[in-house]
Amino acid sequence: VDHQKADWVSIHERICQLLIPIRTSLPFLLSEKERKHGSEQLVKRQKYIIDLAYSTAQEFVLDGKHQEAIPAALHALRFSTDVYGSTSVRLVPAYLLLAEASTGVGRLPEASKYLSQAQWIVLRTPDCSVAVQYKLHRSLGLFCAAEGNFEQALYHLANDV
Repeated sequence: VDHQKADWVSIHERICQLLIPIRTSLPFLLSEKERKHGSEQLVKRQKYIIDLAYSTAQEFVLDGKHQEAIPAALHALRFSTDVYGSTSVRLVPAYLLLAEASTGVGRLPEASKYLSQAQWIVLRTPDCSVAVQYKLHRSLGLFCAAEGNFEQALYHLANDV
């Protein structure tokens, strides 16, 4: 019940009505053109939810409300995975936000898992933008500092130029 309340306070209240058309399947007897249009509309709605969930989670983190940020960031990650696939570099911002929120509530093992996922995606993406790589280094540096590993923190923060 507590996790449901946290989800509702964090993001679900804002996206509840948006989820209805996403979770409703299209009728089978549609023409190819109608199916294509329905599919395009679905992706458009999912991208809107990604942006809303991500910006909501970011607001919570900036306000120091790390616990409230986690459900919103998880929704951003879930819908990003649905839209872009599980290995897309577009998942990295959601993973970094989850790592920051998890670190903020003291869940360092969870934060480490999210950072590892982000790092793996970046390493597997040869054309990954420099901006994403810098954000990853910043997040890794802050995480290492939270763990007390200041030498590694210095290395990663030095690469966040």
